[in-house]
Amino acid sequence: IKCEFNQKTSFQNCNKTQCVFLNNSSFFDFVIFDTITFSKTADFSHTFFCKPVIFNNCNFEGVTSFVSTVFFNNVKFPNSTFENTSRIFFRETKFIEGIDLSDTLISGKIHIYDILLGFFKAQDQISVGQHRYFNPTIYRRNQRETFRILKNTQKSNDNFFDAVQFSKLETQAYFAELKFSLRWQVNLPTTLVDFSIFSLNYLSNNHGTSWPRAAFLFTPLVGFLFFYFSIISTDNYVFSFWPIIPNNINQCISYYIEFMIPTHPLNLLESEIPNAWTKFWDFIGRIFISYGIYQTIQAFRKYKL
Repeated sequence: IKCEFNQKTSFQNCNKTQCVFLNNSSFFDFVIFDTITFSKTADFSHTFFCKPVIFNNCNFEGVTSFVSTVFFNNVKFPNSTFENTSRIFFRETKFIEGIDLSDTLISGKIHIYDILLGFFKAQDQISVGQHRYFNPTIYRRNQRETFRILKNTQKSNDNFFDAVQFSKLETQAYFAELKFSLRWQVNLPTTLVDFSIFSLNYLSNNHGTSWPRAAFLFTPLVGFLFFYFSIISTDNYVFSFWPIIPNNINQCISYYIEFMIPTHPLNLLESEIPNAWTKFWDFIGRIFISYGIYQTIQAFRKYKL
């Protein structure tokens, strides 16, 4: 059925609807499906939703198709249920904005194939009110929960490749929550620790998805940083741009290569007359180099969730 809805549309209080065919349709304004039971087939395939869509308090009991559906704005499923007999298909579905499944009870099977969904805009602070379920805004915690649900859905479907991407989006959402908590100084000590950990995870291997960043950027750079602090703390080296003596360069390269091995000898810079600071920077360097190697391995194993 090909239909066009040019004004705000509301479908309400429909119990045990057998088949709903709204495929190849276009909705140009806000759409609400409220208190509806989709008993058998609900077909929204190849349909354009130009404004927010809310499925509030809906039960999906049969096959629901969102194949090649395009949501230009947020779509939410508050207080809705995907029954254990349901099959929900998101195939080549495009979410230009976002999706919220955080208040959805999911017992059925969700099939996700080749959808378009990125890290969408979400609001940090939750406002409560009488009509919150008809509010098209997606909040940050709901965003993170949605990514977690999609990640676990793909894991249950043995699709570890897409599960990794949703895991990354889930981490990004939590990272955004931490930034908000820092800005408002919410539980500051714990937030600072978590923010530091997630920042290092992002810088080192992009939350477990980029081994080249860990192997060729993070580990060599942090290794060089602490090697530099170690060697200029000795009596034979000082900070300087000029002159550069070729023999010193060769010697430094040799030292640096050995320094990048976390188990290098404690007396690596013994001939350069080290001091307590040399030992200190050497110790910190071992920790960060080991961490970089570990993050490289973790990124190589990114499809083993």
